[in-house]
Amino acid sequence: MFEWAPVIGRVTLDGTPLPNAMVTFSEAGYSSSWGITDSDGRYELIFDQKQKGAAIGKKSVVIRTVFSPPEISGYTPPPVVEGAPEPVEKLLPIYHNKTTLTADVVAGPNEVNFELYSTPQGQY
Repeated sequence: MFEWAPVIGRVTLDGTPLPNAMVTFSEAGYSSSWGITDSDGRYELIFDQKQKGAAIGKKSVVIRTVFSPPEISGYTPPPVVEGAPEPVEKLLPIYHNKTTLTADVVAGPNEVNFELYSTPQGQY
């Protein structure tokens, strides 16, 4: 079975906290742990209603701002305004569809922070 470890962290975009982003840690062939950033960009991973954290090991990480949260998240997305344009992912594909982000989850508490940029060169 898996060994679990608590994982918290902070996500920034161009140096400012990134709220309402979904952070997912996954490993090929296994279920994922996820968290949603608060107004200060902070997240805490959970696996399900009973298990916090992520399984120990190297993980692929996806961060996106347009997502459907799992029902157990308790997260309430912003209200949809009729006639408003569809939400657009504001992060570069290297952070979600073509992610290059990884993390090593080790035994004990883990703090994994991500500094994201809105340009490929990382300059803003």
